[in-house]
Amino acid sequence: ASQLASTLLGDDIMARRELFFFSDPRDPRDMFKWLARYLAADQGLRTRVQRTVDFAVNGKQFMMEGLRNTSEVAARMASRLGSSQGVQETLRFVFENWDGSGPHAQRAAEIPMLSRIVYATIFVEVFHQNWGRETAVKVARMRRGKTLDPAVVDAFVRLAASEEFWKG
Repeated sequence: ASQLASTLLGDDIMARRELFFFSDPRDPRDMFKWLARYLAADQGLRTRVQRTVDFAVNGKQFMMEGLRNTSEVAARMASRLGSSQGVQETLRFVFENWDGSGPHAQRAAEIPMLSRIVYATIFVEVFHQNWGRETAVKVARMRRGKTLDPAVVDAFVRLAASEEFWKG
């Protein structure tokens, strides 16, 4: 987080939220909008250009390293707390994308099932809390087969159709 904050020279919490939940890093237009909005936004043109070029060259590696580090630390903490190997593996691969574009490049069934479920719930919960059920379902469907496991999304969509599901 501190490395990203020093790179962004701005609101790193909002920038990370926008990048993680609302941008598609594979879409150059999304990335350009994100860079224009968050990267050294209050700085002069020279600084903004330098930071943008650096991020264009190193940003993907930088972000993947951050996700890998976060998940590895979570797995080590779980180990130190005496959590099972299953919990440790779930945390180690929690940021993996169904399509293999995650920090450990695990793909589809290589990703532990619990990691796939937890990763989907991260998105579902954020969108549900902020914009409601319909948005949560819409985002899950949009990410189906890309970042999220199609089977997990399909199960969520089926459950989401029940009023009982949302009572908890």
